[in-house]
Amino acid sequence: MKGFKLSMALEAVLLIAMYFVPAGNVAAIFTLVIIINIIQLAATPLQWSMLSDIIDAEEKRSGKKLSGIVFSTNLFAIKLGIAIGGALVGYLLAWGDYVGGAVQQSASALQMIKLLFTVFPGVLVALLIVIMNRYSLDDKRLSHMAQESGR
Repeated sequence: MKGFKLSMALEAVLLIAMYFVPAGNVAAIFTLVIIINIIQLAATPLQWSMLSDIIDAEEKRSGKKLSGIVFSTNLFAIKLGIAIGGALVGYLLAWGDYVGGAVQQSASALQMIKLLFTVFPGVLVALLIVIMNRYSLDDKRLSHMAQESGR
């Protein structure tokens, strides 16, 4: 849990920091994008393992194994997020006066593209950290559950 939060915090900081990198500094932008993607690759298995912890905790609490419900709910949330996120990107680009197929975009469109690539995802990742503070299956509780079940 701490590792997941730490990786998300680092990702949020790097995403927001990337906003301040000049557009011409391609090497710095590529470096940040690569580092951010490595962080995401490291955090993804942690997310899925937390789902397994939820399943185990619920089985201990109620005696019911809800693997299918937990994983399908997570996948539904991912699909819903992709749909809403895609729509929001379109609306925000339109709000920023983006013109598809234009040879050159306006300053407001370029600003919106930059925000969509850096600050907006950084803020959403920071919001995820706040939401994750409600996740109560910390190392201490998981260890206690494992001892009780004899694992």
